[in-house]
Amino acid sequence: MTRRSPDGSDQPLGPEGAGAAASPEDDPDGAGSPGPDGARAAGPLGPDGASAPASPGPRPKPLGGVPLGAVTAGVALCTVAATALSAALAQRTVVNQGGGRWEVVALLAAWIPLWVAGVLLIRRLPGRWALVACVVAAVAIRGAALAGPPGLSDDLYRYAWDAKVQLSGVDPYERGPLDPTLAPLRERWLFPDLAASDATRINRPTVRTIYPPLAQAWFVVVRVVTGGAAGERPWQAAAAVVDLGLCGLLAVGLRRMGSDPRLAAWWCLSPVAAVELVNNAHVDGLAVALSVAAVLVARRRPGLAGGLVGAAAMVKLYPALLLVAVARRRPLLAGGAFAAVCTLAYLPHVLAVGVKVIGYLPGYLEEEKYNQGGRFLLLSVTRLPADLLPVLAGIVLLAVILVVWWAGLPAVRAAPVLLGALLLVASPVQPWYAASVAALGLLDRAWWWAVLAVVAWPYYVALLLDDPGADGLGRWGYAVALVVIVAAEAAHRATRGRRAPVRAVAPEAVASGP
Repeated sequence: MTRRSPDGSDQPLGPEGAGAAASPEDDPDGAGSPGPDGARAAGPLGPDGASAPASPGPRPKPLGGVPLGAVTAGVALCTVAATALSAALAQRTVVNQGGGRWEVVALLAAWIPLWVAGVLLIRRLPGRWALVACVVAAVAIRGAALAGPPGLSDDLYRYAWDAKVQLSGVDPYERGPLDPTLAPLRERWLFPDLAASDATRINRPTVRTIYPPLAQAWFVVVRVVTGGAAGERPWQAAAAVVDLGLCGLLAVGLRRMGSDPRLAAWWCLSPVAAVELVNNAHVDGLAVALSVAAVLVARRRPGLAGGLVGAAAMVKLYPALLLVAVARRRPLLAGGAFAAVCTLAYLPHVLAVGVKVIGYLPGYLEEEKYNQGGRFLLLSVTRLPADLLPVLAGIVLLAVILVVWWAGLPAVRAAPVLLGALLLVASPVQPWYAASVAALGLLDRAWWWAVLAVVAWPYYVALLLDDPGADGLGRWGYAVALVVIVAAEAAHRATRGRRAPVRAVAPEAVASGP
């Protein structure tokens, strides 16, 4: 018996009419071929034409015939080294001090080959061993990130202040930290010279908060759960708990989509997660987890997906773009859920302070020079006047949105494309913004989106150190990221095309021919 392949040739069928199983060489991930929605097919066709239950697939082979024990030892070595680097980075503070200087970038650069090697080795371990390795690495690396205060950001101190203000009954969108009426709320760990001056660790202390309502709610939850404990450690620990949950969510999500759950190792060993989401305790980690959850449920529950995107946008605004990815099947349902979540989140604050809920957002955009076109590093090569660059950025983003929508890309594939395009166009200096696209890319087996965070680190440190070449460094970094992403996406598509599933054809159809 035979089946008809995409090129029109006949291929033998198994004894029950099912397609012959693919060899490990045809699918090194052991995850099957991609289905029409971008997920991996569960397995070969059964006798009745339905998909047979997914088989566990071939056991992973050690690299180059190396014994399994040697592979395990290699994983352990990479984990120990990455943990040591995580602890070392936690002891170096650049923001407001410049203490770590370029040494921080050197440590991050040393982590990258360990990251890649560790992932490649873990993916050669049997399933349960790989799971244990991922858990151990994730816990150890994040535990080490708690060894010191935030090294590259002082946002955490604003989180703590906003929580304190809310629990006192004051809306954080109403007044800045240095407002005299809020002086009784000051704590020594946030205002070290409490008795003598207004000196504070809180960034931009004269302006109102910028963080959206669900971020504010999260700040209150952390302060209440930790009993209002002073210091950075409670905030970092809360961030670590969220990020460890994200590790599990990625592994479960990959398995449910038919992909290799060992791909979650890219996140478990990631310096982006450990440094930016745990040591620096950025609230973006919560937004990333909500975004990943939204993409995972988008196909079957678009209303829930729209609500989750709304929740993510109410933590940090930029995930709002993901509504385009999750609303393709039921736009009214997903859009309505998104709007409902955003409205309910903002309503109490609007009733309390009116238009002040905008907070410092306009000032932040001006500070980052977006209103003047000064931050669009890649678009600036067009030599257009700076005041036209925001217009060009809007046109490019709109074009990407329309192409993604028209092409009907599934959410798992559309999400990293949309957020990746946003980052390439806006070229932000903050590396933690790229954590979202790095995590979402893994759901499409596209690990290369993490390069957006990697190239932003030198740019960010250069700005912290007032290096005059910072913009040039950032422009080259984002250019390299663009080349890597385009090349990797092209190769990924070509590989996906070669692995397209071959559909079984009824014997009588083969016999009759055209």
